[in-house]
Amino acid sequence: MVGSINGLICLSHELREKLIILWNPAIDKYVRLPVPAPARSIRSHSPECILGFGFDSRTYDYKVVRIVYGLNTFESEVDVYELSTGMWRSSIGSAALPYPMIVCHTSHVFVNGASHWIARRGNGYLILSFDMCSEVFKVMMPPDAVANGGPVLRLSVAPFGDYVSLFEYRCGTIMSCCIWVMKEYGVASSWTRLFIVDIGRRSKVLGFRKTGEVVVRMDDCSLVSYGPNSKKDIGISAKQYSFRLVPYLESLVLLGRKNILKGPIM
Repeated sequence: MVGSINGLICLSHELREKLIILWNPAIDKYVRLPVPAPARSIRSHSPECILGFGFDSRTYDYKVVRIVYGLNTFESEVDVYELSTGMWRSSIGSAALPYPMIVCHTSHVFVNGASHWIARRGNGYLILSFDMCSEVFKVMMPPDAVANGGPVLRLSVAPFGDYVSLFEYRCGTIMSCCIWVMKEYGVASSWTRLFIVDIGRRSKVLGFRKTGEVVVRMDDCSLVSYGPNSKKDIGISAKQYSFRLVPYLESLVLLGRKNILKGPIM
C-alpha cells in the first residue's frame, strides 16, 4: 500500500514492478496503471523502484510518482502518472534529484501537498520530498539526533494529522522507537519528540490513532495501542507483514470514469 488520499488507495507489488493499481474500495472499482520500462542502462544495474502517491490541488488531479535507479549507478529516472490523462510522462530528468539518492526504506507519506520518503546520504539520513504541484524535489532534515545516523537501526515516516512524523528505531538494552513530529512544515528546528515506546525486535510502529496514540505491530503479530503513559491491546492479530495503517475516508473518486475495472484486483 503506497498511500491513501480522499478514499483512493494506491497499491503496488514489490516483487512485480509493473503492477500499480489505484483502487476505490467504497465503490469497488480500480484502474491498473500501464507502467513504462526503465531505460536499458538502468535495467542492467539491478533497478530499484520507489513510488509516491499524491494529489495536485492546483489541477485537482491524482498523481503517482515513480523513481527508478540502478543500485550500481547514479543514473535515475523520474516518471509521473496523471489519473486525468491515464498516461505517464518523463519530463523530470535525473538532474532534478538533489543527490544521487539511495532510498533505504520504502515508507511513504503524503502531507502538505508533497510525498515524502526516508533517504540515506553517506552515513546520515534525510527526508526527500516531491511537491505534486510544482513537481520539484526538496530535502528536509530530520532531527539533529537522527541526521547523523549513529546507532539508528531504521527510520520511517507517517502522517500525524497534517504533520510529518518520524519513527526512529534504536537498539540498546531493549529495542525502542522514538516518535517525532515536525510542528512547522519544512523547519528542522520544529521537530518535537512526543514519547518513546519500548518494543520487540521484530515489532513495527504502524501509525497514529485519532487519539494521538501509536499503533504497534508486536513480535507476536498482535496490535497494541501505545500512548505516553498507556498501553492497550487492540485485539487484532494477523501475519507479520499484513498490516498497514493509513488515513481513509470514503469517496466516489473513479465513479463514472472510462476504462475502470470492477471486481477482484488480483
